[in-house]
Amino acid sequence: MRRERAHIYRDQFEYLADCFDIIRKRGDAFNIRNEAQETERMVRYSERTGFESERSHLLEIYRDIEREIEAREDDVRRNKARAEAAGIRFPIDGFMERHALSPEEVQILFVLLYNESVGRTHARFQSGNEILNLLFPNPVSALKAAEHLGTQSHLFQKGLVQAVFDDHSTNFLRASYEVTEKTLHEVLGVRDRESVRQHHGAKEFQAGAQNPGAERIYRTIVPRVSLDQVVLSGEMRTRLEEVLWQVERGDLLFKTWGLEQVMEKGRGTILLFCGPPGTGKTMTAEALAERLSRPLFAADYSQLESKWIGDTEKNIVGVFRDARTDDAVLLLDEADSILAARLDGGHYNDRAYNRQVSLLLTELENFDGVCILTTNREVTLDTGLARRISARFDFTIPGVEARTKIWNALVPAAIPLGDDVDFAALAERFPMAGGNIKNVVLGAVRRAARRDGETARVGQDDFECAAAHERESFEAERRAIGFRSAAPSSYSFS
Repeated sequence: MRRERAHIYRDQFEYLADCFDIIRKRGDAFNIRNEAQETERMVRYSERTGFESERSHLLEIYRDIEREIEAREDDVRRNKARAEAAGIRFPIDGFMERHALSPEEVQILFVLLYNESVGRTHARFQSGNEILNLLFPNPVSALKAAEHLGTQSHLFQKGLVQAVFDDHSTNFLRASYEVTEKTLHEVLGVRDRESVRQHHGAKEFQAGAQNPGAERIYRTIVPRVSLDQVVLSGEMRTRLEEVLWQVERGDLLFKTWGLEQVMEKGRGTILLFCGPPGTGKTMTAEALAERLSRPLFAADYSQLESKWIGDTEKNIVGVFRDARTDDAVLLLDEADSILAARLDGGHYNDRAYNRQVSLLLTELENFDGVCILTTNREVTLDTGLARRISARFDFTIPGVEARTKIWNALVPAAIPLGDDVDFAALAERFPMAGGNIKNVVLGAVRRAARRDGETARVGQDDFECAAAHERESFEAERRAIGFRSAAPSSYSFS
């Protein structure tokens, strides 16, 4: 009697090792099956004897391997169930749930992950035909499963796999396949790992050939902040989770429930973050990118504008194109100027501004990814833009309870604190945003360290003094400076 391998997986790599072992055995069965089929042809068409016994021997080996595979799969299922019962959950479990993968898609991904583990030169199952014939021995079943490898397939649309064509790839079944870096990051559970492209430097998209000395118009951020680290109200956190659900599971809305039939365009997720500086808009955008395991492309809208005719439009198109190509979350920071209503004036600058707004609206409508617009001001949205905003989030000065959490989060445990430090009292006395609290912490620590050196203890007085200075600084920013003038009647470039 076969003895079951009773075991609880300690991590997903033990689980993957067993799955890869099954794939290797499937590969052995695949080769034996092919030899048996070739021997069968020799039995039919050759006058030589002995092929029948060889064929029978090969088929017996094949059936033994299949039985071993079936028993091994049972072991893996039981061991995985034990791990789940013990509360052990692997990154790959969340990955499959987030992307709503079918059993066939999961099998294909496991084969491609196996290929990555052994290296491309040792991978035996790279082409579409090889992968499908390995997993689905019945030729008809293999052809039916081909729908999972087409460019319109779920795996492709989600950016989980990619095809590699060469001179011999006359169709998509003959092309080679591999998992994307996005898949590797999510499956390995290392979301802040830099991609090879990012490691060698973020791409620098230049603002027009006429201005070769221009700075790059966006920066690539590898997200390092999780959504759990951001202090948010319960309502805002719930709404953000709903947005994330749409990004990760939107196929249910558009394909299963048929929204794609009535919404050919405008299927991207366009968010507007409004609020004063320091209230967490950029940090929340980074956290959303981290949750989605995507890079964040951040650009101040002022950087997209160019004095060269037509280059602003090129920059707008270029930043959306790059975000689409790299499956990045796009952050257009300080987009105040482009959010306002279009102008009725006949001045050239008015017409140029209106063209830019119209182009931005077109790019937003055709963008199927995640784009976040931020503004520090109250704005009256262009009506066309308002229709394209999926959700608006207003970031305000957090309440006392939230400020207390921010104080606790921003003061590392290694900082020596005085016995009189009371973060709740600081939160009560000083209503300010998280960005200001961060400045206060630095100021208080600096004040104490300069006073007492390495023996310093940061006391309540240090925090209160730094908070008072910080409050003066941001209240001064609100006071008008310079001459007052009438509101401009038309838009003009600076």
